[in-house]
Amino acid sequence: MQPTYLPWCGYFDLIDQVDFFVFLDDVAFQRRSWQQRNRIVRAEGLSWLTLPVKSKGLRGQRICDVELSDVGALAKHARTLATVYADSSYLEALLWEYELVAESVGTSLSMLNIGLIEAMCKALDIRTPWALASELGVGAHRGEHLARICQALGASEYLTPPGSVDYLLEDIASFDRRGIEVRVQQYEHPTYPQGRTSFCSHASAFDLLARSGPNSGSILRRGRRESLPLTKAYATNEQLKATA
Repeated sequence: MQPTYLPWCGYFDLIDQVDFFVFLDDVAFQRRSWQQRNRIVRAEGLSWLTLPVKSKGLRGQRICDVELSDVGALAKHARTLATVYADSSYLEALLWEYELVAESVGTSLSMLNIGLIEAMCKALDIRTPWALASELGVGAHRGEHLARICQALGASEYLTPPGSVDYLLEDIASFDRRGIEVRVQQYEHPTYPQGRTSFCSHASAFDLLARSGPNSGSILRRGRRESLPLTKAYATNEQLKATA
């Protein structure tokens, strides 16, 4: 998975399920994607936190090469988090981790994201080992790139989020010839107290951690469902599209 800024619960469920996780940091950065922003829950609903990055004349740069254009934004985000979650008894430890990572990574967006993900994994009791795709140096594109990463790590099964189903089905031969099964994560966002009448799902898992503290890991795992083979997941998606 691409290193995301303060990811949602499903991202951490994916990390928690696998034997080894790879940060896909050697693919092209996409502006205004989850790589540089995410959402928190205010009294009025979901609200964006967006990191400014250097992009002028850098179209097509790899995620691992992206730099923040204003590191001061991290302090602003920390102040926002402190205000929004001021009533949380778990906030102090979370902000300490946030500020520690922010101070240690310089201007690298991917290293910031990975550092924050590591800290959040620790709080969620997730201990999955990981590697950087940029350090594996396997080359290729799309499904072939992913299949080569799996092969380099000796994997027999690849777990993907649902958003990749369509293109992975097109590239399935890359996995088949290596004997690697592709399965698709299934996750239903769990609810927890947010201090609101209606629950806001798909916010950053920071919201869960700030509101639920040491219970966050067990709450997160309540959303896990059995993964599906790629073809079955595709058929399910098509059925849902037709119904909609």
